[in-house]
Amino acid sequence: MVTRKIELIRSTGGPHLQVEMKSILKKFAGFEAFFDQLRCVDPVMKKVSVHGNPTLGMIDENCFALLTRAEPCDNCISMRAYLANQSFFKIEYTETDIYLITAIPFELPDRRVVAEFIQRVTDSLVFEGSSPHDHSEIHNILNRLQRIAVRDSLTGVFNRRYIDERFSSDIAGTLLGGQSLSIIFADIDYFKNVNDQYGHAIGDCVLKSFAAQLASVTRRRNDWVARYGGEEFLVCLPGASLSKAVEVAEAMRSLVAQTPVDCDGQQVAITASFGVCSMEPDSSATLSDLVSCADKHMYIAKQTGRNKVVSPLSAEGGS
Repeated sequence: MVTRKIELIRSTGGPHLQVEMKSILKKFAGFEAFFDQLRCVDPVMKKVSVHGNPTLGMIDENCFALLTRAEPCDNCISMRAYLANQSFFKIEYTETDIYLITAIPFELPDRRVVAEFIQRVTDSLVFEGSSPHDHSEIHNILNRLQRIAVRDSLTGVFNRRYIDERFSSDIAGTLLGGQSLSIIFADIDYFKNVNDQYGHAIGDCVLKSFAAQLASVTRRRNDWVARYGGEEFLVCLPGASLSKAVEVAEAMRSLVAQTPVDCDGQQVAITASFGVCSMEPDSSATLSDLVSCADKHMYIAKQTGRNKVVSPLSAEGGS
């Protein structure tokens, strides 16, 4: 689905998509009295078409600009609605306002788009014990809920849902901008032995420390780390070339190998294996191809000695 969407953005879009979005928004003109804004969102490109805009075309504004943010929401319900083909809602806030946002997917002849219904609920949303003039407690509650939605409860890095929802946007943004996108698969070596020797509590401590070490090496705002499953983690580096991603993976490998994990006074030495792959702007590869490539090279690292980084650039991974 993600690959098809990217291909459609490259080949069509423009006025054709604007006309279709205009048609959708007109159907909801009667709902203006109930919502503060009606808009169509391209959840991959993060652009909007707003009802009430004279041309009803794709305006030069990111969907997250409404929330006065400089980057996409971690918990993007429009992407979730797009992927699951069902409606979702959430509550978001700015310094001065609170919004109820409902995302509803619609099928067009050659793509799926999402309509968002936005209602300002600053004065009507009340939690027991909260002050009508002080929204700090509401903000804290919403932050906790947002974190639960996209963060792995054990390690604190992003979860599998976040991978599914963020990947397509990063791929579209980087490839259409003429840049590469690289990913790293990282897996703790002999993690079962850690659990068997020290117990699952120490195993959980090792997982948390490993995730923190990976995250500490990613420096750029757009880089992110997520738990893919078990002791396997995925690192996404939008805009990074394959050679740069290999450097990042090697820095991660070295840090993990040289830094024993301290779990309540118990020192646990671990190593990890890394697989690195990249998608170029002119590539015909799919998202599945990229993930499979990184996963394959990580297992090559396992099979050829562990505690190493393998990519298409390395001797082991070049075949």
